[in-house]
Order: sequence, then C-alpha cells, then structure tokens
Amino acid sequence: MTKVKTKTISQVRNSLFSIAGTEGITAVTRNGVFIGVIITCGESTPELATLRQKRVLDNPVHTVTELTKGVLD
Repeated sequence: MTKVKTKTISQVRNSLFSIAGTEGITAVTRNGVFIGVIITCGESTPELATLRQKRVLDNPVHTVTELTKGVLD
C-alpha cells in the first residue's frame, strides 16, 4: 500500500524559497502571491507541459515555478 504524507498549504507556502522541488510539484502564484500547488503523479507528460504553458500564456498574471526538492519527504 502506498504511504501518503500531507502538508498544509501554509507549510508548503512557507518553505517555497527553501525548496528546489520534485518532478510533479508546481507552485502557482498570481501577481507574486502564492495561490496553490499542482501535484501530479510520475513524470510530466508532453500534454501536461503543454497545458501548463497554455495556462501561463492565457493568464499572463500567473507565474508557474517548478520546484526541485522533495516536499513530501
């Protein structure tokens, strides 16, 4: 059985700048303010990458930052 850890949005938000993120974890900000996280299982697919890019192009006030260190460890 898969073991899942959860963290509150505050815990994730407060550690954004110390995290370099894992694949599949994306922080979403609007006008520089943290508004959420997108978490996907496995590696990013071309379709998901295209969708993310489209969202950024459609909503220029949104920035999407790929994190690169383990948040869920």
